[in-house]
Amino acid sequence: MALVPPVAMLLLIYASSGYGRLYCVYVLVVGAVVSIFLGIFQKMQGPDSAYYIYEVTNRGGVVGFFANRNHLATLLLVTLPFVGALAVSPKRGSKHDHAKVGRLMITGCVALLIALGVVIVSSAAGWLLLPPAFFAAVAVFVRGEHGAIPRTLLQVGAVVGLVCCIAAVVAPIKVNDLGDKLSGIDPHMRNLSIRTTAAAALDYLPFGSGGGTFRLIYPLYEDANKASNEYMNHAHDEYVEIALEHGLPGVALLGAAIMFWFAQARRLWRRGEGEVLARAGCIGVGILLAHSLVDYPSRTAAMAAVGAFAAALMVAPESLEMPVWQSTRRRRRHGGARTIEIALAD
Repeated sequence: MALVPPVAMLLLIYASSGYGRLYCVYVLVVGAVVSIFLGIFQKMQGPDSAYYIYEVTNRGGVVGFFANRNHLATLLLVTLPFVGALAVSPKRGSKHDHAKVGRLMITGCVALLIALGVVIVSSAAGWLLLPPAFFAAVAVFVRGEHGAIPRTLLQVGAVVGLVCCIAAVVAPIKVNDLGDKLSGIDPHMRNLSIRTTAAAALDYLPFGSGGGTFRLIYPLYEDANKASNEYMNHAHDEYVEIALEHGLPGVALLGAAIMFWFAQARRLWRRGEGEVLARAGCIGVGILLAHSLVDYPSRTAAMAAVGAFAAALMVAPESLEMPVWQSTRRRRRHGGARTIEIALAD
Protein backbone atom coordinates (compact mmCIF):
# COMPACT_ATOMS: atom_id res chain seq x y z
CA MET A 1 0.00 0.00 0.00
CA ALA A 2 2.89 2.37 0.68
CA LEU A 3 3.90 2.09 -2.98
CA VAL A 4 0.53 3.33 -4.28
CA PRO A 5 1.34 7.10 -4.14
CA PRO A 6 4.76 6.89 -5.88
CA VAL A 7 3.51 4.42 -8.51
CA ALA A 8 0.52 6.66 -9.20
CA MET A 9 2.88 9.62 -9.63
CA LEU A 10 5.08 7.65 -12.04
CA LEU A 11 2.07 6.75 -14.19
CA LEU A 12 0.80 10.33 -14.03
CA ILE A 13 4.05 11.80 -15.35
CA TYR A 14 4.32 9.24 -18.14
CA ALA A 15 0.73 9.89 -19.21
CA SER A 16 0.89 13.70 -19.00
CA SER A 17 1.89 16.17 -21.67
CA GLY A 18 4.85 18.49 -21.40
CA TYR A 19 2.63 21.25 -20.11
CA GLY A 20 1.13 18.88 -17.55
CA ARG A 21 4.59 18.10 -16.22
CA LEU A 22 5.37 21.80 -16.07
CA TYR A 23 2.18 22.48 -14.10
CA CYS A 24 3.25 19.76 -11.64
CA VAL A 25 6.50 21.68 -11.09
CA TYR A 26 4.47 24.82 -10.34
CA VAL A 27 2.42 22.85 -7.81
CA LEU A 28 5.61 21.55 -6.18
CA VAL A 29 7.08 25.05 -5.86
CA VAL A 30 3.83 26.53 -4.52
CA GLY A 31 3.49 23.67 -2.03
CA ALA A 32 7.02 24.25 -0.78
CA VAL A 33 6.45 28.00 -0.35
CA VAL A 34 3.13 27.47 1.46
CA SER A 35 4.82 24.95 3.76
CA ILE A 36 7.39 27.59 4.73
CA PHE A 37 4.74 30.14 5.71
CA LEU A 38 2.72 27.48 7.55
CA GLY A 39 5.86 26.56 9.46
CA ILE A 40 6.46 30.20 10.35
CA PHE A 41 2.95 30.43 11.81
CA GLN A 42 3.63 27.23 13.77
CA LYS A 43 6.87 28.66 15.15
CA MET A 44 5.28 32.00 16.07
CA GLN A 45 2.48 30.39 18.10
CA GLY A 46 4.77 27.99 19.95
CA PRO A 47 4.36 24.29 20.86
CA ASP A 48 0.59 24.62 21.38
CA SER A 49 -0.03 26.14 17.95
CA ALA A 50 -3.25 25.07 16.25
CA TYR A 51 -1.40 25.01 12.92
CA TYR A 52 0.36 21.72 13.70
CA ILE A 53 -1.34 19.04 11.63
CA TYR A 54 -0.10 15.98 13.54
CA GLU A 55 -0.32 15.22 17.26
CA VAL A 56 3.12 13.61 17.34
CA THR A 57 5.44 16.13 15.72
CA ASN A 58 8.39 18.45 16.37
CA ARG A 59 6.36 20.90 18.42
CA GLY A 60 7.91 24.32 18.74
CA GLY A 61 9.68 23.83 15.41
CA VAL A 62 8.96 24.47 11.74
CA VAL A 63 7.42 21.38 10.13
CA GLY A 64 4.85 22.76 7.65
CA PHE A 65 2.63 19.99 6.31
CA PHE A 66 4.92 17.28 7.75
CA ALA A 67 5.32 15.73 11.18
CA ASN A 68 9.13 15.79 10.98
CA ARG A 69 11.16 18.94 10.32
CA ASN A 70 13.83 16.97 8.43
CA HIS A 71 11.30 15.90 5.82
CA LEU A 72 10.23 19.50 5.23
CA ALA A 73 13.90 20.34 4.70
CA THR A 74 14.09 17.53 2.13
CA LEU A 75 11.07 18.90 0.26
CA LEU A 76 12.61 22.37 0.10
CA LEU A 77 15.97 21.04 -1.08
CA VAL A 78 14.38 18.92 -3.82
CA THR A 79 12.39 21.97 -4.98
CA LEU A 80 15.48 24.15 -5.50
CA PRO A 81 16.70 22.59 -8.80
CA PHE A 82 13.18 22.88 -10.24
CA VAL A 83 13.24 26.60 -9.45
CA GLY A 84 16.49 26.75 -11.40
CA ALA A 85 14.75 25.04 -14.32
CA LEU A 86 11.91 27.59 -14.26
CA ALA A 87 14.48 30.40 -14.54
CA VAL A 88 15.59 29.24 -18.01
CA SER A 89 14.59 31.60 -20.82
CA PRO A 90 12.11 30.44 -23.48
CA LYS A 91 14.78 30.65 -26.16
CA ARG A 92 18.50 31.04 -26.12
CA GLY A 93 19.49 34.50 -27.21
CA SER A 94 15.99 35.84 -26.66
CA LYS A 95 15.66 39.55 -27.41
CA HIS A 96 12.98 40.06 -24.79
CA ASP A 97 15.43 41.13 -22.08
CA HIS A 98 12.71 42.63 -19.88
CA ALA A 99 10.90 39.29 -19.73
CA LYS A 100 14.17 37.52 -18.97
CA VAL A 101 14.99 39.94 -16.16
CA GLY A 102 11.52 39.56 -14.69
CA ARG A 103 11.76 35.78 -14.81
CA LEU A 104 15.16 35.83 -13.10
CA MET A 105 13.93 38.20 -10.41
CA ILE A 106 10.90 36.06 -9.59
CA THR A 107 12.70 32.72 -9.58
CA GLY A 108 15.66 34.24 -7.72
CA CYS A 109 13.39 35.52 -4.96
CA VAL A 110 11.65 32.13 -4.74
CA ALA A 111 15.03 30.34 -4.54
CA LEU A 112 16.19 32.66 -1.75
CA LEU A 113 12.90 32.15 0.11
CA ILE A 114 13.29 28.37 -0.11
CA ALA A 115 16.92 28.61 1.04
CA LEU A 116 15.80 30.76 3.97
CA GLY A 117 13.13 28.15 4.68
CA VAL A 118 15.80 25.46 4.94
CA VAL A 119 17.67 27.63 7.43
CA ILE A 120 14.68 28.30 9.70
CA VAL A 121 13.59 24.64 9.61
CA SER A 122 16.76 23.95 11.67
CA SER A 123 17.57 20.56 10.20
CA ALA A 124 21.27 19.73 10.48
CA ALA A 125 21.18 17.58 7.34
CA GLY A 126 19.21 20.29 5.56
CA TRP A 127 21.85 22.87 6.45
CA LEU A 128 24.66 20.66 5.15
CA LEU A 129 22.85 19.75 1.92
CA LEU A 130 21.75 23.32 1.17
CA PRO A 131 25.06 24.48 -0.47
CA PRO A 132 25.26 21.55 -2.95
CA ALA A 133 21.52 21.85 -3.69
CA PHE A 134 21.93 25.56 -4.42
CA PHE A 135 24.95 24.87 -6.64
CA ALA A 136 22.90 22.22 -8.46
CA ALA A 137 20.05 24.68 -9.04
CA VAL A 138 22.52 27.17 -10.54
CA ALA A 139 23.96 24.39 -12.72
CA VAL A 140 20.48 23.48 -14.01
CA PHE A 141 19.89 27.12 -14.93
CA VAL A 142 23.31 27.63 -16.57
CA ARG A 143 23.06 24.38 -18.55
CA GLY A 144 19.59 25.22 -19.82
CA GLU A 145 20.42 28.88 -20.53
CA HIS A 146 23.83 28.54 -22.16
CA GLY A 147 24.03 24.90 -23.22
CA ALA A 148 27.19 24.22 -21.21
CA ILE A 149 28.43 24.49 -17.64
CA PRO A 150 31.80 26.13 -16.90
CA ARG A 151 34.33 23.61 -15.68
CA THR A 152 35.04 25.74 -12.62
CA LEU A 153 31.39 25.61 -11.53
CA LEU A 154 31.37 21.84 -11.94
CA GLN A 155 34.55 21.39 -9.92
CA VAL A 156 33.50 23.71 -7.10
CA GLY A 157 30.02 22.16 -6.97
CA ALA A 158 31.45 18.63 -6.86
CA VAL A 159 33.84 19.50 -4.02
CA VAL A 160 31.15 21.31 -2.01
CA GLY A 161 28.69 18.43 -2.50
CA LEU A 162 31.23 15.79 -1.46
CA VAL A 163 32.36 17.70 1.63
CA CYS A 164 28.81 18.43 2.77
CA CYS A 165 27.65 14.83 2.29
CA ILE A 166 30.63 13.50 4.26
CA ALA A 167 30.05 16.07 7.01
CA ALA A 168 26.39 15.06 7.28
CA VAL A 169 27.43 11.47 7.97
CA VAL A 170 30.63 11.65 10.06
CA ALA A 171 30.35 14.97 11.91
CA PRO A 172 27.58 14.72 14.56
CA ILE A 173 27.09 17.92 16.55
CA LYS A 174 27.65 17.45 20.29
CA VAL A 175 27.88 20.99 21.66
CA ASN A 176 25.41 21.29 24.56
CA ASP A 177 21.91 20.64 23.23
CA LEU A 178 22.63 21.98 19.73
CA GLY A 179 22.47 18.52 18.17
CA ASP A 180 18.99 17.88 19.51
CA LYS A 181 17.90 21.39 18.49
CA LEU A 182 19.00 20.99 14.88
CA SER A 183 18.27 17.33 14.23
CA GLY A 184 15.24 16.58 16.37
CA ILE A 185 17.18 13.65 17.86
CA ASP A 186 20.39 13.41 19.83
CA PRO A 187 23.28 12.64 17.41
CA HIS A 188 24.52 9.92 19.77
CA MET A 189 21.14 8.18 19.60
CA ARG A 190 21.11 8.56 15.82
CA ASN A 191 24.50 6.92 15.45
CA LEU A 192 23.58 4.23 17.99
CA SER A 193 20.40 3.38 16.07
CA ILE A 194 22.38 3.03 12.85
CA ARG A 195 24.94 0.72 14.46
CA THR A 196 22.25 -1.34 16.17
CA THR A 197 20.27 -1.73 12.93
CA ALA A 198 23.42 -2.74 11.05
CA ALA A 199 24.17 -5.42 13.65
CA ALA A 200 20.63 -6.77 13.37
CA ALA A 201 20.87 -6.78 9.58
CA LEU A 202 23.88 -9.10 9.72
CA ASP A 203 21.89 -11.61 11.76
CA TYR A 204 19.03 -11.65 9.25
CA LEU A 205 21.11 -12.25 6.14
CA PRO A 206 20.58 -13.18 3.38
CA PHE A 207 16.85 -12.36 2.94
CA GLY A 208 16.22 -9.89 5.78
CA SER A 209 13.53 -9.71 8.43
CA GLY A 210 10.75 -8.60 6.09
CA GLY A 211 9.33 -5.28 4.97
CA GLY A 212 8.00 -3.09 7.77
CA THR A 213 9.48 -5.17 10.61
CA PHE A 214 11.99 -2.61 11.90
CA ARG A 215 9.79 -1.59 14.85
CA LEU A 216 9.51 -5.24 15.90
CA ILE A 217 13.17 -6.18 15.44
CA TYR A 218 14.97 -3.09 16.76
CA PRO A 219 13.88 -3.41 20.44
CA LEU A 220 15.30 -6.94 20.49
CA TYR A 221 18.79 -5.59 19.76
CA GLU A 222 18.58 -2.34 21.73
CA ASP A 223 20.83 -2.03 24.79
CA ALA A 224 18.54 -1.32 27.72
CA ASN A 225 21.30 0.64 29.48
CA LYS A 226 21.60 3.01 26.51
CA ALA A 227 17.92 3.24 25.64
CA SER A 228 16.08 6.55 25.85
CA ASN A 229 12.50 7.79 25.87
CA GLU A 230 12.73 8.59 22.15
CA TYR A 231 10.61 6.29 20.01
CA MET A 232 12.60 4.81 17.13
CA ASN A 233 10.10 4.10 14.35
CA HIS A 234 12.84 3.93 11.71
CA ALA A 235 16.60 3.72 11.53
CA HIS A 236 17.99 7.12 10.66
CA ASP A 237 19.73 5.61 7.65
CA GLU A 238 17.61 4.27 4.84
CA TYR A 239 20.36 2.00 3.58
CA VAL A 240 20.86 -0.01 6.76
CA GLU A 241 17.09 -0.29 7.26
CA ILE A 242 16.71 -1.73 3.76
CA ALA A 243 19.55 -4.13 4.54
CA LEU A 244 17.72 -5.25 7.71
CA GLU A 245 14.26 -5.67 6.19
CA HIS A 246 15.12 -6.90 2.69
CA GLY A 247 18.58 -8.42 3.05
CA LEU A 248 20.87 -8.98 0.08
CA PRO A 249 18.07 -8.78 -2.54
CA GLY A 250 17.11 -5.34 -1.25
CA VAL A 251 20.73 -4.16 -1.18
CA ALA A 252 21.26 -5.45 -4.72
CA LEU A 253 18.12 -3.69 -5.98
CA LEU A 254 19.14 -0.47 -4.25
CA GLY A 255 22.64 -0.73 -5.72
CA ALA A 256 21.21 -1.26 -9.20
CA ALA A 257 18.98 1.80 -8.78
CA ILE A 258 21.93 3.97 -7.72
CA MET A 259 24.01 2.74 -10.67
CA PHE A 260 21.12 3.52 -13.00
CA TRP A 261 20.87 7.01 -11.50
CA PHE A 262 24.58 7.58 -12.16
CA ALA A 263 24.15 6.40 -15.76
CA GLN A 264 21.19 8.71 -16.32
CA ALA A 265 23.03 11.64 -14.72
CA ARG A 266 25.95 11.11 -17.07
CA ARG A 267 23.64 10.98 -20.07
CA LEU A 268 21.69 14.08 -19.10
CA TRP A 269 24.66 16.23 -18.17
CA ARG A 270 27.73 15.10 -20.09
CA ARG A 271 26.17 14.28 -23.43
CA GLY A 272 23.83 17.25 -23.46
CA GLU A 273 20.67 15.24 -24.04
CA GLY A 274 17.31 15.48 -22.35
CA GLU A 275 15.15 18.29 -21.07
CA VAL A 276 15.91 20.81 -18.37
CA LEU A 277 13.20 19.30 -16.16
CA ALA A 278 14.89 15.90 -16.55
CA ARG A 279 18.14 17.35 -15.21
CA ALA A 280 16.28 18.98 -12.32
CA GLY A 281 14.64 15.61 -11.57
CA CYS A 282 18.05 13.95 -11.62
CA ILE A 283 19.29 16.41 -8.98
CA GLY A 284 16.13 15.87 -6.92
CA VAL A 285 16.71 12.12 -6.81
CA GLY A 286 20.34 12.72 -5.85
CA ILE A 287 19.26 14.91 -2.92
CA LEU A 288 16.94 12.17 -1.68
CA LEU A 289 19.73 9.60 -1.95
CA ALA A 290 22.08 11.85 0.01
CA HIS A 291 19.58 12.72 2.75
CA SER A 292 18.72 9.02 3.11
CA LEU A 293 22.20 8.49 4.55
CA VAL A 294 21.06 10.12 7.80
CA ASP A 295 17.26 9.96 7.61
CA TYR A 296 14.30 8.20 5.97
CA PRO A 297 12.56 10.83 3.77
CA SER A 298 11.16 8.34 1.26
CA ARG A 299 9.30 6.48 4.03
CA THR A 300 6.72 9.29 4.07
CA ALA A 301 4.02 9.17 1.40
CA ALA A 302 4.50 12.83 0.43
CA MET A 303 8.25 12.58 -0.16
CA ALA A 304 7.84 9.19 -1.84
CA ALA A 305 5.50 10.87 -4.33
CA VAL A 306 7.90 13.80 -4.83
CA GLY A 307 10.79 11.38 -5.32
CA ALA A 308 8.77 9.41 -7.87
CA PHE A 309 7.94 12.69 -9.63
CA ALA A 310 11.64 13.57 -9.90
CA ALA A 311 12.59 10.06 -11.01
CA ALA A 312 9.84 9.94 -13.63
CA LEU A 313 10.96 13.26 -15.13
CA MET A 314 14.50 11.90 -15.26
CA VAL A 315 13.57 8.89 -17.39
CA ALA A 316 10.26 9.74 -19.11
CA PRO A 317 10.44 10.30 -22.89
CA GLU A 318 10.24 13.89 -24.07
CA SER A 319 6.76 15.09 -24.86
CA LEU A 320 5.89 16.55 -28.27
CA GLU A 321 3.86 19.15 -26.43
CA MET A 322 6.72 20.24 -24.18
CA PRO A 323 7.11 24.04 -24.11
CA VAL A 324 9.89 25.26 -26.38
CA TRP A 325 12.22 26.24 -23.53
CA GLN A 326 12.10 22.74 -22.10
CA SER A 327 13.73 20.94 -25.03
CA THR A 328 17.38 20.68 -26.01
CA ARG A 329 16.87 18.51 -29.08
CA ARG A 330 15.30 19.18 -32.43
CA ARG A 331 12.17 17.19 -33.18
CA ARG A 332 9.67 17.10 -35.99
CA ARG A 333 6.11 15.97 -36.02
CA HIS A 334 4.53 15.40 -39.41
CA GLY A 335 0.80 15.89 -39.78
CA GLY A 336 -0.33 16.10 -43.41
CA ALA A 337 1.52 18.97 -45.04
CA ARG A 338 2.44 20.61 -41.73
CA THR A 339 5.73 20.18 -39.89
CA ILE A 340 6.02 21.37 -36.34
CA GLU A 341 9.54 21.96 -35.09
CA ILE A 342 10.38 22.52 -31.45
CA ALA A 343 14.04 23.42 -30.90
CA LEU A 344 16.34 25.50 -28.80
CA ALA A 345 19.55 24.95 -30.72
CA ASP A 346 20.18 26.47 -34.13
